[in-house]
Amino acid sequence: MNTFMWESPFTKQHLEVLQKLGAQVIPPVGKRLACGDVGLGAMAAPEDIAVACIEAMGRRYGAGGRRDDEEAVAVVPAG
Repeated sequence: MNTFMWESPFTKQHLEVLQKLGAQVIPPVGKRLACGDVGLGAMAAPEDIAVACIEAMGRRYGAGGRRDDEEAVAVVPAG
């Protein structure tokens, strides 16, 4: 993804729908992108994604049981 794609109104709409459905969006980070541009669009660090997943799983599954509030994690892919 590059900055132009990330800032697209279509991307914003799609992410809003995902969030309304309970997904946690991990936004891209800024750096030099595969296309040569510098800006937002690179995938977040694997460590940040892992922490978000662990936190989401902790909210989804209580101590010893499953909770009713389903939550998903959406990662915006680099590319």
